[in-house]
Amino acid sequence: PFDPPSSQDCLAMSKGLEVFNQKNFLDKNFTIGLDVSLSFATDVRDLEPILAESIQESLVPELAGCSDASRRRLGDPSAMIHRQLRENYVIGNAIANVVCDSEAACSTLESDNCYQCRVNLQVFLKEDVSGLIFLISDVVQQDLMELLGLEPPFVEVKAYSVDVVDPTPVPSTAPSAIPTISPTMMPSLRPSTAPSKAPTSNTGSPTKNPTDRPTPEPTPGPTPPPTPPPTPGPTRGPTPAPTPAPTPGPTPGPTPEPTPGPTPPPTPGPTPSPTSCPAWSSYFEGPVQSDALDPSGEYD
Repeated sequence: PFDPPSSQDCLAMSKGLEVFNQKNFLDKNFTIGLDVSLSFATDVRDLEPILAESIQESLVPELAGCSDASRRRLGDPSAMIHRQLRENYVIGNAIANVVCDSEAACSTLESDNCYQCRVNLQVFLKEDVSGLIFLISDVVQQDLMELLGLEPPFVEVKAYSVDVVDPTPVPSTAPSAIPTISPTMMPSLRPSTAPSKAPTSNTGSPTKNPTDRPTPEPTPGPTPPPTPPPTPGPTRGPTPAPTPAPTPGPTPGPTPEPTPGPTPPPTPGPTPSPTSCPAWSSYFEGPVQSDALDPSGEYD
């Protein structure tokens, strides 16, 4: 950790002057969005110097750990990351300037004479650290009217965003000395851009302009299961004629084709009972050995 700022350094910070050894400090840039409510209608741009001077005199020394109030806040157990930054006294100085927009209405305050201002804050660091935006967010969430010592025509000043202006550095391969904490409680200064009307096609790189046709609205429920595959197409020709139904009894004559093998030899004598079907002499070669049936179907 570094030594606390001296009284001479704190005085220089409050006046926007350079402190000892500042040429060796790193610098990072932030923007703070403010809603500024006034007691009467006026061109808010005329109040930019007063607001910038108050921020330089009060908020900058608070960030650097100059004031007694900031040192008492070190005992707050819910602000470990802020306490570590302040105890290390890594913030060596900061320069603030203010730009107000008389046409932009407030986003968090309801007032007829309320305008948006932007604080451009250049912070000088004795060494590079992460989590600085959380410290700034914590400080500007205080009662800014009291912290900055503002008087009429200022009625209320409220911070609505803190944003990092510098690009995010490439992540290091080793963990940082200070652990990360939950995300900031304040939104970024600039909202994200509106999404395109439709997703880009899978071309490998995004298109420069949105596509013409928006995507269809989502269905209220899950989509039905897919239908089974379609049946095959009709045959090119008619199916063959169906086979005739079987006859109720044996055919009256022999089959037109020979049997696949020889028929069994004739029995040596008459059967004790009539056969279940008539015998066909054409199946045999030579005389039939069994008694022949007479035309009446009875045995002799």
